[in-house]
Amino acid sequence: YAEDVSVELMPNKINAYVGDEFNLTLLVKNVPDDTKCSALETTINYDSSLLNLTNIKLSDIANNAGLKDVSVEDGRISLAWLSNCPSGNFTIATLTFKSVSDGNGIVSLNNVAVPDKNATKYSTIIKNANISIMLKPIADIIVPNTISSELGENITISTTISPKENETITQVINGT
Repeated sequence: YAEDVSVELMPNKINAYVGDEFNLTLLVKNVPDDTKCSALETTINYDSSLLNLTNIKLSDIANNAGLKDVSVEDGRISLAWLSNCPSGNFTIATLTFKSVSDGNGIVSLNNVAVPDKNATKYSTIIKNANISIMLKPIADIIVPNTISSELGENITISTTISPKENETITQVINGT
């Protein structure tokens, strides 16, 4: 059914560290065999202060299309293609991003148009990708599993801060 057609970015949730690279796949799903898909047009928006687009790899379906257009601006990818009318589920492209700062954001699909072989647009479900970028930890803090003491007694808990491989701790932490 036309209302089941979806355009998705997968995976729909990414947790990464600053400096990590990850892929998002642009998929079209549930295109009926009888009416097929003749094209796709969309704008993909992302926060360029969080992410840097490093690569776009078109799938065979998109790359072999008679007409294809991909343009990239700061925080925006415009993608359009006319095809040989695939149906079912298929990949359009794989987008590779590098995380450049910590924070949360969304890679979102906008202005999506998916027409059938007769140029009638499907009612389309859109699924965006939520992105969470964290600072990479530089050390592990190791504490004892259990501490025994009497109620009201002052205790000292020894902790160990163990730097990750190839990391240096430059700040001294004191506290009670």
